[in-house]
Amino acid sequence: SDYMGGIAGYILAGGKNSRMDGKKKAFLMREGIPFWKWIANAMEPFECVYISVENRQHYMNKGTWDFAPYSMIEDVFADMGPMGGILSGLLTCEEDALLVATCDMPLVSREMLLKLKEEYEKKGRPVFYAVHGEPAPFPGVYTKDMLRELQNRVNANNLRMMDFLSAFKSEYVLLERDQAEREWENINTMEEYKIFSGAKHKVTVEEAVGSLTRTIARIEDTEEVTILEAVGRTLAEDIRAKCSQPPFPRSPLDGYAVRALDTKGASRNQGVRLKVIDKIYAGGASHCSLGERDAVRIMTGAPIPKGADAVIRQEDTSFLKEEHGDGVTIYAELSPYQNYCKEGEDFHAGDRILAKGTVLHAAEAGILAAGGYNLVKVQRRIRVAVFTTGNELVEPGNVLEEGTVYNSNLYLIVARLKELDTEVIMQRQIADEVSELSGAIREAALTADVILTTGGVSVGEKDIVEQAYHEIGAEICFHGVKMKPGSPMMGGKYKKSVIISFSGNPYGAFVNMELFLKPVLEVLSGNQKYRGKFREGILEEDFLKISPTPRFVRANWNNGRVRLASGNASGVLSTLSGCNCLLRVSENGNGLKKGETVCVRML
Repeated sequence: SDYMGGIAGYILAGGKNSRMDGKKKAFLMREGIPFWKWIANAMEPFECVYISVENRQHYMNKGTWDFAPYSMIEDVFADMGPMGGILSGLLTCEEDALLVATCDMPLVSREMLLKLKEEYEKKGRPVFYAVHGEPAPFPGVYTKDMLRELQNRVNANNLRMMDFLSAFKSEYVLLERDQAEREWENINTMEEYKIFSGAKHKVTVEEAVGSLTRTIARIEDTEEVTILEAVGRTLAEDIRAKCSQPPFPRSPLDGYAVRALDTKGASRNQGVRLKVIDKIYAGGASHCSLGERDAVRIMTGAPIPKGADAVIRQEDTSFLKEEHGDGVTIYAELSPYQNYCKEGEDFHAGDRILAKGTVLHAAEAGILAAGGYNLVKVQRRIRVAVFTTGNELVEPGNVLEEGTVYNSNLYLIVARLKELDTEVIMQRQIADEVSELSGAIREAALTADVILTTGGVSVGEKDIVEQAYHEIGAEICFHGVKMKPGSPMMGGKYKKSVIISFSGNPYGAFVNMELFLKPVLEVLSGNQKYRGKFREGILEEDFLKISPTPRFVRANWNNGRVRLASGNASGVLSTLSGCNCLLRVSENGNGLKKGETVCVRML
């Protein structure tokens, strides 16, 4: 390299890959592209990118494994894990620092690497991302100042990266990360790769949610709406008051605006007589200025006139109607600014009254109005497309022929989406034809953030969803989840859209939506209102059904008591009415008994 000093990119592609059934991680595929190439593409901002290999000549002879135009560095410490690869790189490169990513991190983003690069260029020190307050070794910036310690640890066969980083704790820069970001996660086993690549096997609920939410970017698009349309939405900008609140000194009660000095000595036994020179209602104003022993009749909310510095309540006065001018007798002594609301008592013009990211409710609507706003920028709603599959489905209102059923799933899902404050941009029934479903998904992906389908995810001849995924080139995150009901579901990604394919059974589809859609909505919106809320309660009856997988049972939580629905079959929808929670029953246990304390997930 003729690039002297500075920082280069460095991909660790060597190693034994002992947990990968003999497969090299660097050449595992994501969407037809090897892992190393995804990382190299993310390193495009670097003028030089190196790739660490265990045998440089071997790869130079393999035309299909050609790493050109990237420079290969032979790992002369190939049995020493990542630490050996980093040491080989720093000993060989001409740069002062290497930004190191491992070949099993195909989801690492260019933005993430740029943050590390820019911070190094500012500080000239090693840089890592924080995970629970500690540095994640990869991706990270390693410098030649670390060479001696690296050499010592390799010589001593002390290869734990976290121990090594602890030795440099006072010298590295630690960057905070958005907890929603998951780019740093790596593929360590073939089991993880099967999940990542979509091989058909059942994963846990938690694994499935993780594979869906990994790499989702928060929606940054905004729209301007009225205050009332903004309720429940997320602010897309800081709000600064256009005016002070109140915009003038005002009276908090009905009474008389006075000078506090003129009330001195007033009491119930000895009143003080003042001259009434004007009257002000809320919405009006006085052009008078109070002089000695003057008073102005004032109503709640009216602006306090010039010269006045207090308001006496009407109950502490007596009005006198006189021929040569009205008067009032004051029966209480006031201090300056007693019963006096100053201009800007709540906030002043220019103050930040609401922060970007605030979810707007009634209080925030009032604050916006008080600050002078009628329109406000909010994050646009999440756009969702819904497709139900099945030749047997009939729209409600039509006559049922033999073998057909009404399309209840479409209405169940769309209604729930409206409750969740999303924008349903498409809703359509799809025949059991792969081409029709794949075409609908392609169309929806032009604008939808999330695409939902129901039915067609099992193993029957008409279960077309997986075929549709393959036809359009969608990435399959998982197919099958260890749960009941709703086990035969799928999840994937296509272009910028997340696809979640629910079970065709109504209750199964509902459970799938609660467990998998809500986490996706939370990441897309950044809004914690979609986060699961849990409560404890005492179970009022036995549930003794044993299951090899977790089971989610519809129930009702009321004042610390949990009552089960009368029917919990996955095809039964009617008993969902009146339920407000899901009770998770653990796998391979003895069920649950009356009187046990259980935890439920609120709907």
